[in-house]
Amino acid sequence: MPAAMKRLYGKASRCRIQTSTKLIQLSEFKSLQLPVIGGKECHGVTRTPQHEETFKVGQKISVKALHTPCHTKDSICWLMEDGDQRVVFTGDTLFIGGSAADMHAALNTTLAALPDDTKVYPGHEYTKQNVRFLTTVLDTEPVQALQAFADNNRQTQGKFTIGDEKASVPPPPLSPPDSARGMILTAITMNSAEQETNGAAGAPLSTKSKVLENSAAMAQVNVRQCLIYDTPEPNAKLIGVEYMISGKLFKTLDAAERKLWHSHVFEVKSGMLFMPGPEGMPTSIWEEAEIKEMEEIVGLYGKTYHFWQVDRGDKLPLGEPQLMGSLTHEDQGGEALKAMWKARDEKFRISTEQKKAKRQYIEEPEVHDDADQTWKK
Repeated sequence: MPAAMKRLYGKASRCRIQTSTKLIQLSEFKSLQLPVIGGKECHGVTRTPQHEETFKVGQKISVKALHTPCHTKDSICWLMEDGDQRVVFTGDTLFIGGSAADMHAALNTTLAALPDDTKVYPGHEYTKQNVRFLTTVLDTEPVQALQAFADNNRQTQGKFTIGDEKASVPPPPLSPPDSARGMILTAITMNSAEQETNGAAGAPLSTKSKVLENSAAMAQVNVRQCLIYDTPEPNAKLIGVEYMISGKLFKTLDAAERKLWHSHVFEVKSGMLFMPGPEGMPTSIWEEAEIKEMEEIVGLYGKTYHFWQVDRGDKLPLGEPQLMGSLTHEDQGGEALKAMWKARDEKFRISTEQKKAKRQYIEEPEVHDDADQTWKK
């Protein structure tokens, strides 16, 4: 038990509160004339501190109230510090209820900002169940270590820190409140060599050379479905869809079907494909999540159709959907590609060159000869 908790326990014992044998009754507090501090909707509360307001327990224990309206609107996490030791009691913060925006702010802004050595005491013991699910979606050393601990220990409360949580739990893929476009996979795509207007209004189809800021990805078994938008802004136009499949699944397709798909090796290795992080997410955490995602995407094949040709000025999704390809080499984009990367880097405050350098270790899978037919016709 941390020194701060020992002193708090001792103070409670001296006040004749039987902390280990029964629940503390409100009547006991009233008889002791002690304040009841908590969320404003809690029964019997006599004082609700403001967000980040601090007060003392005894002479040394500093307590800070952190408002985290998630499971309940009046939810408060309590950060307690005693010298260089600190703990946070998080209650039901990560639990069903509240909005995506509230959850995002509580977890990725308020709690993620605490020092990494802060021990976490959640309100419920769900670690064992949660880690079993986590291992199915994220197979990393921190997750494996968490599973090993959960398997060999009855309790996990207070055994892990904020830093441990950041390492073992991936950032949310959706960026509230606009969660439909939360995971943005920015890709440069090219039209298929066969370009037909089909009598649709507007100028003839041109090679798509703009950066498409797209997409909320939904993962399935061996298949991802990505919605493509023309911008990440509110009221963006839904202009297409991309399906991504594993190399293993790609090989099961017939030859004619395989020619409709493109590889992602260049998109990943060049730094072209990236995931803008949610607001408030620490850059280092998001970059780690992004590069792990790139390790997976580099081996996937994509099949993309655009059904709204916004680059030619169409006000509606006119004509037949157009099959798209993707760049496979930097020379295919020329100076226009470099200019677009520069503009994109400035907009999202990233560096394509730095991403390219950090991804050099990612092994390039062999691309099937039937893929990337845009550049072979």
